[in-house]
Amino acid sequence: MEEDGSDWGGLAPEILINIISRLTIQELWTGPMFVQKSWLTVCRDPYLWSIFDLEPWFDSYPESTHLWSPEFEQKVDLMLRSVVDWSEGGLTKIRVRHCSDHALSYAADR
Repeated sequence: MEEDGSDWGGLAPEILINIISRLTIQELWTGPMFVQKSWLTVCRDPYLWSIFDLEPWFDSYPESTHLWSPEFEQKVDLMLRSVVDWSEGGLTKIRVRHCSDHALSYAADR
């Protein structure tokens, strides 16, 4: 238990999913997945992955048009593949730049 008396690790998965579902995809990828293993497990719940939308992030960084590189494309591809797998067939919307046709084909096939 933490010093302030809260034990976030002990939250029921349903409560944690409800909280995490309110985060942006950027917040999700940079925060709760790294708190502890049980949170990573919850973050992989298919409910959280029906939409993969990186456009708000790209729109907030005008220089994002200059980000493309083979390495950056590979990172976006890996993110998309993870989302496809975690969604367990429930992915309904993809909005992303800088990914390969191969990654999009992977999503379409599943």
